[in-house]
Amino acid sequence: MLRLLTQYGLRPTELQHLTVKTDEAGIKRLWCSYRKACGAQRTEPRWLMACPLNDRLDSLVEWNLPGALAAGLLKLPTSSDGSVARLNGHYLEQFLSRQPEWRALKQQCEARGEWLRPYAFRDSYSLRCHRFGVEVGAVAMAMGHITALRCIPAATGGRHTQPLPRPLGQLFHDEVWREGRSRCAERHLQVPGDPDC
Repeated sequence: MLRLLTQYGLRPTELQHLTVKTDEAGIKRLWCSYRKACGAQRTEPRWLMACPLNDRLDSLVEWNLPGALAAGLLKLPTSSDGSVARLNGHYLEQFLSRQPEWRALKQQCEARGEWLRPYAFRDSYSLRCHRFGVEVGAVAMAMGHITALRCIPAATGGRHTQPLPRPLGQLFHDEVWREGRSRCAERHLQVPGDPDC
């Protein structure tokens, strides 16, 4: 569950709306059918785009989550009766609050005056995409946004907004994604307002 949230920047509720499908290039990828209501509009179902992580030794970490899900090796949490648990932000918060690693990390953040919340998995996806140099509109489409602004919450609860290019209705281009990842491999990109860059 946490790997999916981290690598794909999912909303917790989207975990219940994932399937593995074959794209036009014949590659098995994750598809999210969730349609979030945004006023009178709804988000569109979308292909998910993995954004890899770097471990403590700065080695690239990528999990084959579509393969694991297709093979039945990736199990979502279940309720006490054995059915798939209703996954949402509250469930994730309850789950994380029982994990000693999360509690320790939360204390470290609070000691620095920072705010750690379960949505940090989604926020960190956005930040990593920007560091990889993926164009802002492409990140917004990958995350299932339809609004005119993409807001990146800071660890302190502040907001940094960047206008999205128009039109947003265009299809997500894998080439844009690969180009951004290539640039990141060459150098780490600066993210405005991020003290760790």
